[in-house]
Amino acid sequence: MINCNVKAMVKMCYIVLPGMVERGRGVILNISSGISKIPFPMYTLYSATKVFVDIFSRGLQAEYKSNGILIQSVSPFGVSTAMTGYQKPSIITFTPEGFVRSSLMYLKAGEQTYGSVSHAILGWIIQAIPTWVLRREALHNAFQDYVKKQVGG
Repeated sequence: MINCNVKAMVKMCYIVLPGMVERGRGVILNISSGISKIPFPMYTLYSATKVFVDIFSRGLQAEYKSNGILIQSVSPFGVSTAMTGYQKPSIITFTPEGFVRSSLMYLKAGEQTYGSVSHAILGWIIQAIPTWVLRREALHNAFQDYVKKQVGG
């Protein structure tokens, strides 16, 4: 997970940034996760790598903005992929194509975006929940049951 979410992203930025600086323009969209916004048991390593993606991207944006380069961290919640067990698309869970279409509308929205209105609302709600509530065992058990049901486990 660290190789995929951290090392590969850093290496790709290292590869493409010099050309962007030379041209005086460019766009880098790094995919974080909505889950990176709160401590999330059972996803600790995953969410920690996505926190790195978010902070690294914001730092690079501060460093390279004056070079005409946009570096944005995109933090989706539900996208129907193999990782999420191909959950049924809904107002919260997008198809990959639908999420790309939605998130590109927020390209100039700043250094970080959730990529959709519904994901932004979900992010605001989740961040408003006190951490002690998120750490309750009953919540973890309910979440585990939900995930198992969604992926057919």
